[in-house]
Amino acid sequence: MRGTRLTTAAVVVLMLVSAGAARGAASDHVTNIWMDQGAYYGRPGDPVSYGIEIVLEGDSTIQSVSLLTPASNTFALSTGMAPPNWWWHEAYFDTPAGLAAYGDGNYAFTIQYAGGGSDTTTIPFSRVGGGPLVQPTQKPNITYPTDGTMNVPVTPTFSWDAVQDANANQIWIEWNKGPLFDEGPPEGSMGLPVTATNLTPGSPLLSGTDYQAWLDFLDDRAGTNTDGIPFDVNKYIEVTTQFTTTPEPATMGLIVIGVAGMLARRGRKS
Repeated sequence: MRGTRLTTAAVVVLMLVSAGAARGAASDHVTNIWMDQGAYYGRPGDPVSYGIEIVLEGDSTIQSVSLLTPASNTFALSTGMAPPNWWWHEAYFDTPAGLAAYGDGNYAFTIQYAGGGSDTTTIPFSRVGGGPLVQPTQKPNITYPTDGTMNVPVTPTFSWDAVQDANANQIWIEWNKGPLFDEGPPEGSMGLPVTATNLTPGSPLLSGTDYQAWLDFLDDRAGTNTDGIPFDVNKYIEVTTQFTTTPEPATMGLIVIGVAGMLARRGRKS
């Protein structure tokens, strides 16, 4: 899953403990933390992969971030991702067994600041009451635009089959110029109620451009911890569609003229 995500189900409580000379409250430096874990089916025919993405959005005072998982494994988060001051860790596997290095339960982030001082932030990756998040098993089915569709309007209405999975409590959709997804926020994204079956973007897409759209069914929860830091965690199942928008009218005119000229030249040769 990919870029900017989310709101609604999977309990997350963040407790902050200052160590050393912290530069004010942690909420002065950390603006958001989110975690996605699930199954990515990609485009039709792609092999399924199982992944986790963890992002801490902060400010320029943060020098490093490390993570201790419930499975007692430590990972250093990376930076350099657009936009600046995002710290992230992501991994993808051929089977769900690869996610055993992470697990359900408390995730502890250690944040080191430039010039000294640190904070520790603990996130229970679970539902309210302590039960694990449950990955939906219903694979989303995008009905428009289907993969490979050409001449899609620049104001398309994305549509999909209704959610029937009781473990899904939110839909997430995003779209970006493609075919490859660049790290950082996508061109557009939106969380929708689980009853939704379509969405028309609020701004037109670029004409004559390759796009991808990602559709997720989620078990998700978002909120704000007692220190004022927004958070979001979820388990998801995701599919992708690739499509191309309609060229501008001037471009279409040139195509028609070009075809007419080619036919005329063929006529002269016959």
